Amino acid sequence: MVNKYIGKSVSQGFTLIEILIVMVLIGILSVILINIIDPESQVERANDGVLSASINKIVLSTESFISAYGYAPDETTFFNYLNVKGVELFGSACSHNFGPDHECLFSIVGVFAPATCDLSHWTGADTNTESCNFRYQARIMNDPGRYRIYVKSHGLSNRVFAYDNKEGGRIFDCPHTIADFEHLTGTCNSR
Repeated sequence: MVNKYIGKSVSQGFTLIEILIVMVLIGILSVILINIIDPESQVERANDGVLSASINKIVLSTESFISAYGYAPDETTFFNYLNVKGVELFGSACSHNFGPDHECLFSIVGVFAPATCDLSHWTGADTNTESCNFRYQARIMNDPGRYRIYVKSHGLSNRVFAYDNKEGGRIFDCPHTIADFEHLTGTCNSR
């Protein structure tokens, strides 16, 4: 085919060099885009969102119990009450030490906590290898209406999510070394 404006023949299509340059550019842009998106951290953030939503669901049920009875339930009542209220729990590690200890480790059907806890099964450094659970603790600092719920974060390194109904009614992310008697508002970040 001859171009009528300049009188030379014009080739149709791309050369092999042009195609290779475009492929290399697409590859470079793909690598940059994957690094910006960081799919692994996006999955961890989504998993943390599921953990937070689960805490909120447990809080609603526990607040319902407190409204009805005037005190935070002990571990056995907590476990049984949440099963009735539609939170499907399993794997309870509730225990009694010469009377109620008001503490319970549990998991929720379909909600996966991290697999990097210490022997407490609810906290620890990211290098630990024990499975994690949610932790319910009632009657904090001898207050019959006070409770906390903890679970280790997927995406925040060496952190746990903690909810205390007497400290602002919101979820905090706290250091994994948080002690039960510490005030969350002083040592944790509001989520």
